[in-house]
Amino acid sequence: MRTGDAEASSLMRWLGFYAANAQEDCVSIVLRLLKLAFPAIFEEVKALDGWKAVIATLEGFYETNLAVEVQKLEGTLNNTFTALLELVLGAVVQCETKETFIKDILTMEDVVQADLMAIIEKIMAQGVSVLNVEAVEEKSEDKQDKKSPGIGSPLYLSRNAALERVKRENGVLKQENVHLARGLEQATTNFREIEREKEKLIEMVQGLKEQVDADTLKKERAMHAQYNERINSLQLELDSTKAELKEKKALAGRVPGLSDEVDLLRPLAEKMKKVDSTVAKYKAKIDELSAAKDMLRRLEVTNAELMEKNLALESDRAKAATWQRKLKESKEANTAMTALAREREEFRMTRAELEAIQGALQESKAMNAQLQESAGHQLVIDAAESSNSAPTIAGGICELNPELMQKLTRLEYENAELKKQINSETGARIDELVDEIDDLSRLKKSFEKRYFDTQQTLQSTQSEIKQTKEHF
Repeated sequence: MRTGDAEASSLMRWLGFYAANAQEDCVSIVLRLLKLAFPAIFEEVKALDGWKAVIATLEGFYETNLAVEVQKLEGTLNNTFTALLELVLGAVVQCETKETFIKDILTMEDVVQADLMAIIEKIMAQGVSVLNVEAVEEKSEDKQDKKSPGIGSPLYLSRNAALERVKRENGVLKQENVHLARGLEQATTNFREIEREKEKLIEMVQGLKEQVDADTLKKERAMHAQYNERINSLQLELDSTKAELKEKKALAGRVPGLSDEVDLLRPLAEKMKKVDSTVAKYKAKIDELSAAKDMLRRLEVTNAELMEKNLALESDRAKAATWQRKLKESKEANTAMTALAREREEFRMTRAELEAIQGALQESKAMNAQLQESAGHQLVIDAAESSNSAPTIAGGICELNPELMQKLTRLEYENAELKKQINSETGARIDELVDEIDDLSRLKKSFEKRYFDTQQTLQSTQSEIKQTKEHF
């Protein structure tokens, strides 16, 4: 197998290492690798899809324009496709998360590792120009095959594999050296910062030490001054104590005489104690009498209040008797008004009968008019016969219905009498009596309520008086 085919095969094996499943296509794997390696650039070209997104991401990383036709990438394996995969490999091993991809490469077979490291070195050296020199590399590989007939021998392959392994290890060591150099530089920077902070702390401690020394000196001076002041005050106290001691020595000489006087005064002191106890007893009794006097005064005040309440209750009782008398009168007035109302009801019934009688009277008058009309017609007919018979006919009308004429006369008389009895004054008087009955009813309810309230107050006052008497 030629070197170009081996590298292409190794590229496909490296790409298949990241495949989610066996059916996943190359463009999906490449897009996922570029998204992991360059999320910022991939975010800018997320509007594109397929190989266009891959080419745009690589152009953003290499900062150049890749003259690649997308149609060549969608067919079979060719030089353009292989060159694009080499650019992808060279890009992912230079990203911020390159350690992950390098570790993945080191887990593969030695031959694959050698091919991938060769591709990485080529990309590092040539960059994106691998797309343009692919044809030249193929021609040079053909010439190299003709000049080196033993290039495919096992000895050559083993030596080449050992050489590639050494190169790969050197590349890894170079990267580790770069990381270590960066770490050393960062550690040096941190050390310098720590040194600067240490110097600042030393300066701060020195300043604090000087300040503490100054404060200590001030406190020491203040303590010396306080100590001297305290010594002076103690000296003054000692002098005053010595003076008092001299005075007490003089008094000590008078102690024996004073002890004799004390012995003489002891019986008098016992008598004074008894007198004091007696005075205390008398004072207690005086206080008790004062308390009894105050209690008596309060009792007198309470009795006066109870007397006033009793007088008020007596007056309320008298008022209650008056209200009871008025209640009785109102009851009598109610009885009279009830009788008057009964008479008024009878009058209403009589008036209704009168109206009925008046209706009957009107009917009788109509009937009488008909009779008179018929009688007049008869008189006109009989006028020719005899003029002397007119009084007889006129009187004959009454003779035709004498009971009706009597009833009409009686009804007219009763109607006149009733009209005389019923007038406006009687109706007004009846209305006034009804109003008085309502007022008396309200007065009765108010009086009963007040009467019962007064009775309850009287009972409660009597119970309070009884309790007060029992207490005293």
